[in-house]
Amino acid sequence: MFSAPGLPAWGTLELLVEALQGDAASFRELWLDASAPAGRSSRHEPRIAGRSAELTAVRRHLEAGTCLLLITGEAGIGKTTLVEAATADTDCFIARGHCLPLSTEVPFLPIADALRSIFDHDVGHWLRSALSECPAYVGNALAGLLPEIAPDAEPLVPGDALGRQRLFVSIASALRSLASTGPLGLLIEDLHWADTGTLDFLERLVNTPLRLAVVGTWRVEDPTTDQGHRDWFERMARSARVRHLELLPLSEDETADQLRLLGMDVRDDLAARVHVRTGGQPLFTEQLAAHLGDEEPLPRLLADLLDRRFTGISEAAWSITRALGAADRPLTADLLSALTGLPPARLVEELHDLHGRRLVRTTPLGAAELQHPLLAEATRRRLVAGEAREIHKALAEVLGAEPDASPAEVATHWQGAAEPERELEWRIAAARSSAARHAVAVEAEQWLRALQIWPADCATAGTPPATRPEAYMAAMDALRVSLQFDRAADMSDKAGDSLGNVDPLTNAELLRRAADFKGQREGADAGMAIIDEAIAAYEALPPSVGFVYALLRKAALFLADGRFSKAFDFTRVAAQVAEQVGDGRAHRTALSWLAWHEGVNGHQVQAVRTMSRAAALVPVDSDPEGDIRQAVLLTDLLLQTGGSVDEVDLAGQPGLDVAERWEIESYHVLLARSNMVRARIRCGRVANAAAIIDPLSEEPVNIDRWPLHLDRAVLDCLRGQGDLARQRIASLLQGFDDRVIGDDVEFLHDVASVHLWNGEANEAFELLIPALNAQVESPPAGVTEPALLLAARAAADAASLDDSVARRRLDTLLRLHSRLPEVPALERDEQRPQPARRAFAANWRAEIARLDGTETVDHWVTAGRAWDVLSRPHDAAYCRSRAAEIATREGRRTVAVKLLQRAAVDAREHVPLLDAIRRTMRGSP
Repeated sequence: MFSAPGLPAWGTLELLVEALQGDAASFRELWLDASAPAGRSSRHEPRIAGRSAELTAVRRHLEAGTCLLLITGEAGIGKTTLVEAATADTDCFIARGHCLPLSTEVPFLPIADALRSIFDHDVGHWLRSALSECPAYVGNALAGLLPEIAPDAEPLVPGDALGRQRLFVSIASALRSLASTGPLGLLIEDLHWADTGTLDFLERLVNTPLRLAVVGTWRVEDPTTDQGHRDWFERMARSARVRHLELLPLSEDETADQLRLLGMDVRDDLAARVHVRTGGQPLFTEQLAAHLGDEEPLPRLLADLLDRRFTGISEAAWSITRALGAADRPLTADLLSALTGLPPARLVEELHDLHGRRLVRTTPLGAAELQHPLLAEATRRRLVAGEAREIHKALAEVLGAEPDASPAEVATHWQGAAEPERELEWRIAAARSSAARHAVAVEAEQWLRALQIWPADCATAGTPPATRPEAYMAAMDALRVSLQFDRAADMSDKAGDSLGNVDPLTNAELLRRAADFKGQREGADAGMAIIDEAIAAYEALPPSVGFVYALLRKAALFLADGRFSKAFDFTRVAAQVAEQVGDGRAHRTALSWLAWHEGVNGHQVQAVRTMSRAAALVPVDSDPEGDIRQAVLLTDLLLQTGGSVDEVDLAGQPGLDVAERWEIESYHVLLARSNMVRARIRCGRVANAAAIIDPLSEEPVNIDRWPLHLDRAVLDCLRGQGDLARQRIASLLQGFDDRVIGDDVEFLHDVASVHLWNGEANEAFELLIPALNAQVESPPAGVTEPALLLAARAAADAASLDDSVARRRLDTLLRLHSRLPEVPALERDEQRPQPARRAFAANWRAEIARLDGTETVDHWVTAGRAWDVLSRPHDAAYCRSRAAEIATREGRRTVAVKLLQRAAVDAREHVPLLDAIRRTMRGSP
């Protein structure tokens, strides 16, 4: 069929595509393009979201259907849009007729509309030609519907049974004749409003042998549909010659597609928010999209449409819908009875009436809920003064008495009832419940609301009692953990004004938190002054968990300042205090950090022992945040000591599994994920790393999620998207304006690598040297060596322009290298291999030789082999490409070709490096 000289018919081709399990919808678009006149595509993108199966069904019916297709669904679900989209790419002429809810029935109104659409198509030529092939009485009979056909014909007499029968036959005869001369379809919209004559005609037409596709739309929830129409629909639905296509609401993804078609930017959670409100109803989505910036909760058209749904309901029925709307969730019959005061029998009777009006439906668990999410908004909108408070108070009392009451839900209803004292009690319970679930973003908002309504003269609130400073600090902590640093920092700045004089322990706790925020915003020195004050306050009090974290905070500030040995010392002290306090989680945190310090200082065996001891301090699955933190520290340690992807995954995946299970998205989760991504980048699996990061970094740069965006910039650079990488780096640096990057050599290493691969060697060198000067002596060599090696490469890349610059930079690099700390004695005693150190050393020697003009092929080949041991193909490929350049200059062409071939294989997925290798190849035979 595919090799035939002529284009096959779509019907036959469709069967073949389906038999081969192909995508018939996509193939049809190709067929339409192929069948279009030369130079013109017949394809029209349907302005419709989703509905691919439904589109196919309607198209097939129009092209080959000989029966009635009933498309049903609620108002605004997209019945007409579906038909229009399906007919956009068909040669079938669609004669349209519309039924209207007129006060007086007009016989055969939609049939007259359809005939007129055919007449107007070509000023009557097609219709007159078709009628010329019919008996003479046909034109006379149709003249009553379309006077232009025979102006002098007598109109149809109402109640004339024989005349009605003749009209049926005449319409069918005219349609048969029309269909014989060209593809024709009949569409009757809104059949639920059709006159009885039209319904009778369609029923007869369906049972008449006629090659004509008939489509009808039917609104399922219209309360004005009488029993006679419903009987007709049920009778037709049972007919073998009638097909039924029910349109359901769109999914969230399809709603996102609809918003895109409407020109909306669906970043963030816009699609999810709109879908929750509209339930996937396309008309509602369209209206909300057009009024997203309005202050009114509902667009006027939607509000009027929904308000009409409540017309005529009883007071008892309104009490039910009011309760469901205010609750904004399903309610059981028992709860509804308690809320409305209706006895069970009366409640069931009213629910039946509301079901019939399609205002209420029953959930799979047997509860009642409003038919559509926006009906809840419409219900709340109709509440008058005092009515809302009354129903919210009833809901708070009834729901609060349930054994499994949701504190947040009950608190919200007490808020609606304007009773802040009752709300405060439940709001504190809601914050604690959220904390127990590790839902820290929700916890933060609950504490903030509690603080907002906390009475000035109230010392404690909640059960067990909480003080206002405790609530304040809990809100800060929750904001911090939920990646809302700036909000938490602002609270810390305002703590003195908000809380006034506090007890010594609370003062120490507030100082500890302030040191964290000040240290990140103003630098380690600013944070250090405050943490020293906090530690002095703790030392005057009995040992506490807060003291442990204050010592760890000071260790972190030392780390930020590059003073690793000091950080190591304070971490040891924190572990000792934690053991004295006896808190398992705090002790685990301190020991985990201690193990990290031991590992990066070369004491790997001791680090493993310490980490195992830390894990044993708490029961399994009892400390999710500790599990995640341990995953971060283990993966980071493995990256610094040359761990493989499998080793990093083995260490990191349990932490990510815990985060997924508890739905935790914290800074530590970002770091654990980033470490696993970095392991993939190092072993050359760029696409695999991007599959993790790309979906998480599509939004604009958020500084609280900077590890994701830094990873994305590195990946963009490796994929050859240098401009995008630079833009993301610039956004990151701009976002850090209120935070301190300082001399973080690991962060600056990534920024410099983006500069370097974009040909900005001088920028890379000037970025790294100040940080290395400040920190090269204190951290373990494994922390600073990658940045020092990158600086050497940047110096060598830029040195070819000016020999004097090269000499000065060489001297700078050698001085920095001489200041690297010695390898710890314990590492030498254990004689543990350090392939990462050897690879850096070999690559360093090669870069320095390149900088002073003494490089050899052996320098680079040795470095490449050292990277091979670590399974880091991109680093090995870079070294071999450098070796090939030297071999080419020396005339060793065979050696150069072999080196370049191996380098090209290893450089897969590293676009800038691969481009450089290809440029070198072009210079070799």
